[in-house]
Amino acid sequence: MQARKLVPEAILKQIISLNSLDMKLYDHAKKIFTQEHLMLKAQQSMVGQHRQLGEQKVCSNSKENYSSTLLCGSF
Repeated sequence: MQARKLVPEAILKQIISLNSLDMKLYDHAKKIFTQEHLMLKAQQSMVGQHRQLGEQKVCSNSKENYSSTLLCGSF
């Protein structure tokens, strides 16, 4: 606490002001990160669903084909 008494009041006010701006910037970046993360998660989910639908079509359309049967998980 002794060192803080050595810092002029004007400098302390400037530090507090700049810290406030840093916190606003951090909050804004956190919002953007969360939005991007949720969009990426949704895209990955859609790709996974699309892939599953494609595999189901392969399985139902060509059960006689040995390689498709392996893809579908039945022997």
